[in-house]
Amino acid sequence: MTRDVFLNELHQALKNLGEEEITSVISYYSEMIDDRMEAGMNEEDAVNAMEPVETIASRVLSEAGSAEETEEEKNDPRKEIRKCAENVRELVVSAREQRVHVTSGDTDEIVLRYRIEDGDIYQLHEENGVLMLEHTHRPVSSYKLDPKQLTVDNFFDEIGKFIGSINLGSVLKINGIGGETRCIEVLVPRAFKGKICIQSSNARVTANDVSCMEEVKLHTSNARIVVENVVVHKLYAGTSNARVVLEDVYVREQLNAVTSNGRIAAQKTICDGEMHLRTSNASVKVEDTDAKSMTIKTSNASVSGTLRGTAADYAIESSTSNGKSNLENGGCGEKQLTVKTSNGSITMEFIG
Repeated sequence: MTRDVFLNELHQALKNLGEEEITSVISYYSEMIDDRMEAGMNEEDAVNAMEPVETIASRVLSEAGSAEETEEEKNDPRKEIRKCAENVRELVVSAREQRVHVTSGDTDEIVLRYRIEDGDIYQLHEENGVLMLEHTHRPVSSYKLDPKQLTVDNFFDEIGKFIGSINLGSVLKINGIGGETRCIEVLVPRAFKGKICIQSSNARVTANDVSCMEEVKLHTSNARIVVENVVVHKLYAGTSNARVVLEDVYVREQLNAVTSNGRIAAQKTICDGEMHLRTSNASVKVEDTDAKSMTIKTSNASVSGTLRGTAADYAIESSTSNGKSNLENGGCGEKQLTVKTSNGSITMEFIG
C-alpha cells in the first residue's frame, strides 16, 4: 500500500469527525510515515509498519467520544499486554517523556504494563519476530490560529477557541512535567533469548535483575540510566546531561556507557571483552571493576576508582592535562587499560 492510499483510507474512516480533527490526525500519521522513511525504510515498508487503518480509526473515534466505553474502561487507565516470549527475537519499547523500567521474572511471557492518560497514543507492532510498543503524544492542539485573520471584533472569540483546544495534559508531558511519575513496566523471562531495545526521552530508563542472552540497549536524554544486577551478552547505556550508573553488571562481550555532562559510576562491573566508559564535563568512577580491555574517557573532570588485579596485569595508556595521574604508561599485561581526561586528575588503585 502506498502512503497516499493509506492516508486516503484513514481520511474516509474518520469521516464522522470534524474536518479540523481529521486534518490533524492525517497530518500526524503522515509525519509518522515520513519519519520512518527518513530513518531508511522505503515507502511500502513504512506504511506496512503502521497499525491497520481500522485500528487507528477505532481508537481516534473512541477518544473523540464517537465510540462507547464501559464505565470500568473509562475509570481504569491501566493497561497490560502479555505475549509469548518464545518467538520474540527482539523487544522494542519507544517512549516519549515517560520512564521505562525493565526487569525479569519466572514467566514465559513478555508483559508490558502502562497507563493511558490524556494525550497518550500507544501502538503495538508484531512482525518477523520483533515486538514493539510505541508511545507518543497526540498533537497539542488541532486548532490553527491565524494571526492574519484576527480582528478587533473576533479577537477574544478566536483566542478562546485556541486555548480551549489545547490538551493541557499533553502540554505538561511534552515539556517533561510529570513524566517521571508514570512508567512503562517491562517484564521478560529470566534468561530471555532475544534482544531488548529501550528508548525514551526526558525520563529515566532502568534495568534491574535482568538476564539476557543477546544485547540490551538503553537510551534516553536529559535523564539518568541505572543498570543493576544484570547479566547480558552486550550492553549499551546512553544518555545526555545525566549520569549512568552500573552496579553488579556482568557483560560477556562488549559494554558501552556513554553520556555527556553527566557522571559515570561503575561498581562491581565485569566485562570479558571491551568496556568503554565515555562522558564529558563530568567524572568517571569505577569500583571493584574489571575488563579484558577498558577505555575511560572524559574531559574537564577526574577519573578515579579501583580495578581488579595488579598493575602488572595491564598494558596502560593514560594522559591528562592540568592534572596529575598516578598511572605509569607501559606494561605488557594481558589486559588493556586506557584512561584519558583533561583538566582533571587520574587516581586508580589496583586491589589484587
